[in-house]
Amino acid sequence: MDAVITPKRPQNPSQKSHNSYIRTQILLRIFTFLATLSASLVMALNKEARDFGGFYVSASYKSSPAFEFFVAGNAVVCCYSLISLPFLSNSVDGYVMPLLDLMTMGLIMASASAATSIAYLGKKGNADIGWSMVCPYYSKFCERVGISLAFSYLGLLISLVICSLTTIYKTRQIA
Repeated sequence: MDAVITPKRPQNPSQKSHNSYIRTQILLRIFTFLATLSASLVMALNKEARDFGGFYVSASYKSSPAFEFFVAGNAVVCCYSLISLPFLSNSVDGYVMPLLDLMTMGLIMASASAATSIAYLGKKGNADIGWSMVCPYYSKFCERVGISLAFSYLGLLISLVICSLTTIYKTRQIA
């Protein structure tokens, strides 16, 4: 009853970390795609109409340039996250992909910040300059804006993790 013990084939640690890095990047980019797609769709399909004494008034993302920028910015990041997937394994040594990742993170941050400021005005108003709250009249619209913003900020957080992991991985390659 002699057990034959065969040694495990040693795996190159750098190859193992490379494969782990690529798998993590793919997973994170898929999550970014899903978060920004959800943010874009929820905002783009969000519409509520009210009748105010014979006047038909509707609220949609087209009501504000900031909301339009929000939809467009999240859609661009959504497409980039999907398009970048096939190029991950070839771009590990390059600097174009990390630069594009940083730019898309900035785009999500800018579009989410712009939409957040308009959403805040809609919710709280600004009595000093006479802007009244609109969320009491368009409550469903405002709730969906909040959901959309949450998805977008989730996409921003995931993009930040992608950029951080890339920096850590590249720093370890140099050392």
